[in-house]
Amino acid sequence: MRRLLMSFAAAAAVLAPGLAHAGIYTDEMSKCLVRSATPQDQTDLVNWVFAAMSSHPSVKGYVSITEAQRTEIARKASGLMERLLITSCRKETVEALKYEGASAIEQSFGVLGQVAMRGLMGDPAVAENFTKLGEYVDESKFEALGKEAGIAPAKKPEAK
Repeated sequence: MRRLLMSFAAAAAVLAPGLAHAGIYTDEMSKCLVRSATPQDQTDLVNWVFAAMSSHPSVKGYVSITEAQRTEIARKASGLMERLLITSCRKETVEALKYEGASAIEQSFGVLGQVAMRGLMGDPAVAENFTKLGEYVDESKFEALGKEAGIAPAKKPEAK
């Protein structure tokens, strides 16, 4: 059981896009997790990943999460994991583990994490902050890179 929990901890890679190809049982488990997780569950998962990542020394100074908050966030995430794997998606979890191994948990929670992140990224305040990156890049350098790769520059909309 410890190994399963460690696999869930490894699912902190939910932000990493290149998940390995999942088998049919892992696909079914992923669908069940997504279908069974409420919007609040998705928020709790993102909060757990954020809290865990925020403990890294390179970003720790930008975040103030107390130990009590970290404990509560981890408690919610573990309750979510238990409910989804043991209750809501038990059949799919058993089949995925039986036929495709423990990596099914990491892959399935990776899918759920990607869905949860899309919801977070759709928030107008988050989207606005992401657009700030474009204010500081040199467009001509990217156009030259695209041209070198054989990609025509995007046409600018005509002013009316």
